[in-house]
Amino acid sequence: MGEGGSATGRFILGAPKKCVGCQSCMSACLVKHFTKDDIPIPRIRVIQIDSYTTAVTCRHCQEAPCVTACPVGALYYDGDRVAVEMNRCIACYGCANSCPYGAITIATRHAGKSIGTMTLGQPYLQAVVKCDLCYDRAGGPACVEACTSDAIRLVERRELEQDTSKEDTNRIAVQI
Repeated sequence: MGEGGSATGRFILGAPKKCVGCQSCMSACLVKHFTKDDIPIPRIRVIQIDSYTTAVTCRHCQEAPCVTACPVGALYYDGDRVAVEMNRCIACYGCANSCPYGAITIATRHAGKSIGTMTLGQPYLQAVVKCDLCYDRAGGPACVEACTSDAIRLVERRELEQDTSKEDTNRIAVQI
């Protein structure tokens, strides 16, 4: 677990100046999560604002409001990421409403056990769905690998903070 019970390291970052809106990242994410025990929907979305398109997904915040908002612990810190325990989710929408990036979805999943044509138990339940950084995929996030224009990348939070401070320093130097 990260220091202080928070995600500390990596997340996927989109670059609007490079994104061509092809949605190959969404397709790769869908394929990766198209398994029996998962909900087959993409955890990344391509959005368009004015003339720009970019990918939006979970930032695995250091002090994640979604983790705080979840009354049953369905969202929790697991090392460098905010993880999900779908079976705990009560679909209260607290996490989705608290996410500043709009990166959380409540989706319907098949939950009943089938015997022939008969389904036992509740056939469908709702559960939280968000980026998991493809933690169980050897090649890392499928969306990053699938992006044909290098418009998304997996970044280290510290690296991004250093880049931002350099940009601020350069901006200040130009103003002087």
